[in-house]
Amino acid sequence: MKLCVHVLLLALGVMSGHKCDEPNESNECEISSHLHLATKATKVAKVTKVSAASTYLISEFEPNPPSNDPSTQQIELSGPAGGTFNGCIWTVDADNITAKGEVDRANNVSGTFDPNGPLLVSIPDLENPSFTIVLSSSTCPSVDDNVFDTGFNVPGVIYDSIGVPDVAGDEAILAQIREALGHPPGTDFKFTGDEPKLVFRDASVGNLYAVNDPPGGVVTVVKDANGGDIEPVEFSGGDPLETTFGVINPTLGSGVIGDPHIHTLDGGHYTLLREGSFLAWHFDLPQPHVEWQIFAHYAGRQSFTKGLLLVDTSGSEPSSMEITSERCEWQTQSNSKKWSSVNSTVPEVLLSG
Repeated sequence: MKLCVHVLLLALGVMSGHKCDEPNESNECEISSHLHLATKATKVAKVTKVSAASTYLISEFEPNPPSNDPSTQQIELSGPAGGTFNGCIWTVDADNITAKGEVDRANNVSGTFDPNGPLLVSIPDLENPSFTIVLSSSTCPSVDDNVFDTGFNVPGVIYDSIGVPDVAGDEAILAQIREALGHPPGTDFKFTGDEPKLVFRDASVGNLYAVNDPPGGVVTVVKDANGGDIEPVEFSGGDPLETTFGVINPTLGSGVIGDPHIHTLDGGHYTLLREGSFLAWHFDLPQPHVEWQIFAHYAGRQSFTKGLLLVDTSGSEPSSMEITSERCEWQTQSNSKKWSSVNSTVPEVLLSG
C-alpha cells in the first residue's frame, strides 16, 4: 500500500506544470497558500459531477446530413445533469449572397438534461452551410431579420455559437456575423476542405471537430476547428466519424481545452467549474482505521495545478502534507500549527502507519 500511494503522489506531482521558485531558506512557513487554508476550512469544495460546463453548449449536430435532406434533424445540447432548459436555436446565413446575415431558421426548444448531461432536441432541417448556428435563451429572433441591420437587437442571452463555412471565402462573413452579435461565446471553423456532415464537441463539452462529406462518401479523417487533420484512431469512447446522439461524444483526451474534464475508471464524468480546492483522491479502510485524502487546487480555465495536499484523518489529530509551486519541497503539519520541511526525497511522514 505504501508503494501504491507513493506512486500516486509522484504521478499527481507531475500535474503541476509550473516552474517552481527556489524554496525559502527557512524550514517552516506560515499558513498562506490556498491548500494550507483548505486544512482549516470546515468544508472543502468538491468536484461537481456534471458532464457539461456551467452554461449550455451545442455538443453535436449535422450541418448537412448525408443523403437527402430530412424534414427534421436532431441537435444535441450539453448542460447541467438533470437540469431543465428552455431556449432557442437559430441560424444566420453566411453564404456570400444577398441574404447573408439573415436569420433563416429560428425554433424554440426545451427539455431536461439526462444524468450524463446531453439533451436531444428536434428542429426542422437546417439550410446547408455556410451559416452560424446559435443557442440562446428562449426569445427567438424573427426569421428574415438581418444581423447587419442597424436596428437588429440580439434577443436574450447567447450561450453558444458555431460558424460553419462551405468555402474558404465565407470565413470572413462568419467573422462579421460574430462581430454583429457582439462576439458571443463560441467558435468559427476554418474551411475544412468540404461541407461538414457532422460537428461534435470533444466529450460533449470540449473542443469542436468536424467530419466532412466528401464526394464518394469516403471519410478518413476528423478535422479540428482550424482545418487540421486528426486520425480517427486517436479518439476513444466511440467512432468519431459517426453520430453519437444521446451519449457522451468521443474524446481526443489531451485535446480538451478549458475547464478540466475528469473520467474515472467506474464511468463517472466530472468537470471543475470554478476556482477552489478539490478532493482529487480518497482512500479509507474500516479496520485498521485508515483515511487518506488528496486535494488539488484549481485556479481557473488557463491554470495548472499549483499544489497537492494529502490529509490523514486516521489518528486523533489530523495530519497533513503538501507540496506547492511556492516551495519545491514537501511540507508536513501535525499537532504543530506550523509547516515543516520533510527531509526525505520520498514522503513517508503520513504513510508509516
